[in-house]
Amino acid sequence: MLDIYPWQHDQMQRLSAMYSQERLPHALMFSGTEGIGLKQFSLSLAVRLLCAKNDNFEIACGLCDSCNLVKGDSHPDLKLIEPEENSERIQINQIREFIDYSTLKSFSGKIKICIINPAEMMVTSAANALLKTLEE
Repeated sequence: MLDIYPWQHDQMQRLSAMYSQERLPHALMFSGTEGIGLKQFSLSLAVRLLCAKNDNFEIACGLCDSCNLVKGDSHPDLKLIEPEENSERIQINQIREFIDYSTLKSFSGKIKICIINPAEMMVTSAANALLKTLEE
């Protein structure tokens, strides 16, 4: 469904191994030079984790209800936070919405995923609120 770039296969294999050993952490941070496909990689990982027919972390099927919801940008367990159209920064209200979102039970019962892209564009108050939530 969402392919990764050839230079990302090793990282995805490491995450796959962690997943199969039930050692995947609750939060991951991907960093690198702009334009190398980090958003694509993050979305590909999210789709693999959310796919209803993907029990072994392979490429998502692209056919199940969960994959169709992701394709339609309407999966209730996937939240993408990016700067709003009229701003270059991620605002505190967006992080507060994420905090509220994170307290609710997942729709599928498996996992909830939030991708913040690019995280370095958060205003200071948003970054502090997110850090406090992650610490709790």
